[in-house]
Amino acid sequence: MFRIAPNAATVDFQNLMTGETILRAVVPEAKLKLDGRDFKVGGLEGQPERAYLLKEWLDSMTADPGAFRFREVRLGPTEPRLEWKRKRPAAGTPWPPPGLALTLSFDAPASAGSVPDVTVAVRYEIYDGLPLLAKWLSIENRGRSPVILSFGSGLDMENENPANIAWFRELAGYAHARGIEIGGYSLLASRSVSAADDVINPRTGKTGGAAFGNSPCLGSRWGRDYFRKITAFLEATGFDLVEHDGSYPGDLCASRDHPGHKGLEDSQWTQWKAITDFYKWCRGRGIYLNVPDWYFLNGSNKTGMGYRETNWSLPRDRQIILGRQNIFDGTWEKTPSMGWMFVPLVEYQGGGAAATLEPLAEHLDAYEAHLAQNFLGGVQACYRGTRLYDFEATKRVVRKWVDFYKRHRSILDSDIIHLRRPDGRDIDGIVHVNPGGEPRGLAVFHNPTGQAIDKTVAVPLYYTGLEGRALVRKEDGPADDYEIDRTHMIELPVRIPARGRTRLILLLTFPPVSRYTLL
Repeated sequence: MFRIAPNAATVDFQNLMTGETILRAVVPEAKLKLDGRDFKVGGLEGQPERAYLLKEWLDSMTADPGAFRFREVRLGPTEPRLEWKRKRPAAGTPWPPPGLALTLSFDAPASAGSVPDVTVAVRYEIYDGLPLLAKWLSIENRGRSPVILSFGSGLDMENENPANIAWFRELAGYAHARGIEIGGYSLLASRSVSAADDVINPRTGKTGGAAFGNSPCLGSRWGRDYFRKITAFLEATGFDLVEHDGSYPGDLCASRDHPGHKGLEDSQWTQWKAITDFYKWCRGRGIYLNVPDWYFLNGSNKTGMGYRETNWSLPRDRQIILGRQNIFDGTWEKTPSMGWMFVPLVEYQGGGAAATLEPLAEHLDAYEAHLAQNFLGGVQACYRGTRLYDFEATKRVVRKWVDFYKRHRSILDSDIIHLRRPDGRDIDGIVHVNPGGEPRGLAVFHNPTGQAIDKTVAVPLYYTGLEGRALVRKEDGPADDYEIDRTHMIELPVRIPARGRTRLILLLTFPPVSRYTLL
């Protein structure tokens, strides 16, 4: 028998032949040593006597805040431990042995330090007709976190000086040794290189008049040299990411002197071929691509969510609702991780003090609103400024939402069902859904008004794959059981504070209890 609150723990294990309780003390599900530190996985504390265990003690037992925290539970069939071709007398033996499996998943605690992305899965299996219990655990590191050296950082991928290459190769090695991916910014279009290399306007026979005013032709000598320099830099340094600003916007070029195209007629095709060949080259080497245009079918990973940069010169409260509208509108054709947002920590596009978040501690409510709606939407943002926090209170808010995203990254990166578009007049909401994952869904509601709102909302669960009943956990509270109606909807009462938010995690269908019996 297991408890899952306030942390997951095995609290009973009975011999069904004799009725005897084998378990006499509650201990962590596992113990780990990571980066030289000891960690407990789950478990409960406060048992007054460890020679035996009384059920009435369980309700008063507490979770160790430094232990790995329970996230979810999954039930399913047993799985084969190895491949077995059954022959001879064993030809009809079932494999894997029939039975039941239960997996408890845990996330790293807030105090995890250097191992915040490590997750642990503790798996139990029991088998039909066999007095055997199997238990094992899996440890997974969710991977590297990327750092982007953006404009103003001093990075110049076009600089072929050996000292420049050596410096950034050393920096990449330093990052990789610490589990961090590193990449950088490169400007392509929306700049003028020279009269000989810029696109020639077919209407005037001169430079200028391109999509972004001036832009270099990718078929010019400069254009060919640009791609040679960038690919050489990436190969030499081991960089993992390119943030490509002003990708090729489709400009025609009437020049007949550029070696990469014959004239106007083939200028668009050859430039498009040059940029897509570069993106395919990056994709083939696992280089992540931020590209502000729709190049997904040619290798890019992410584009702008759909905001207008002038929005970030507006007063802070208007930015928040507009930002949520951008996320709502931008995820009809993209999953959340395919689009980036923007947060103006310092002034951007004007607007003065009323439009900026600095000093961060003085505008912490607005800063947290940006963090919350981005991470709750599964969206990453460009935080334009010189720091992410100024005081400890600000740091705690940043860590809170970063940790939340890391714990729920799988479902937050999944498809979105749009419930109500933000309009500043009533609650707005979305539901992340993934019928192949666990949890199956995560619903998010925001209240933009100045008053708390209590209401019952209808949440569609068809695309979660849940049927019959569902467990719903509000915030980090216990899970409640809800019936799914014939239209695949559940009715959820929610209370959202003024200018606040709430989240609901949709779990697999289980009995509405806070403990699970394995036997």
